[in-house]
Amino acid sequence: MLQKGERYLNILALEDQVIDHSLINSLLPNKEYKIIYTSCISQVWDMVRGNLIDAVMLDSILPAIDPANVITKLKLLKEHNILTILTSYASFEFNTFEDIDFISSLITDSCSLNSNALFGINEIMLNALEHGKLGVSYEEKRNLILQNRWWEEIDLLMKRHVSTKSCTMEFIKQNSDITITVTDPGKGFDCSKYINIDPTRVTSPNGRGIALAKLLSFDSINYLGKGNIAKCKLSVAGK
Repeated sequence: MLQKGERYLNILALEDQVIDHSLINSLLPNKEYKIIYTSCISQVWDMVRGNLIDAVMLDSILPAIDPANVITKLKLLKEHNILTILTSYASFEFNTFEDIDFISSLITDSCSLNSNALFGINEIMLNALEHGKLGVSYEEKRNLILQNRWWEEIDLLMKRHVSTKSCTMEFIKQNSDITITVTDPGKGFDCSKYINIDPTRVTSPNGRGIALAKLLSFDSINYLGKGNIAKCKLSVAGK
């Protein structure tokens, strides 16, 4: 119950199906929330700019609305302290470390996932960016780190591959189960060498991210195709 001087938290639900309103109301039964429904994207921007809402809930299957673009614009309006809540599906493109930080934080915050999940999502996306899009091998990264040249080389590679096809992330949530699929434009790799911790690489400065993500973050990780598609599954409860 609200105390004197407190106010309702205003949640704007971008949702065009009236039948889903009751579902959202059941998920957010707290009387301290006020849920405003709209299917009009322009109303979202008007209310964000007017500081009228505290959170945006996205139905990412709305026709003619790209959730990634909505989220990006909300990020640009970050002077408004808006919490973005993902519902059941979203897809993103990423090309930079900043993109990875933003997307992984958005997913973990929206689903109230723990720090282990954040670590795992980051690692799988980093693997796609570094080894897929930028084409750096395990041995090349190891040598660059040992020579203290890793970030210098990364800066050059990012400029060189600016026009290379983007990596993608697909997020699907069904009840408490989450599936994250990360795809990169690279030539793939033999994941069997990296899916479990290899004692021969214990002292190496790299090469353990996928195995640690499998151990700490996900219920399962499967690499598909030529090794450039990672399908990761976890539950909201976490490990």
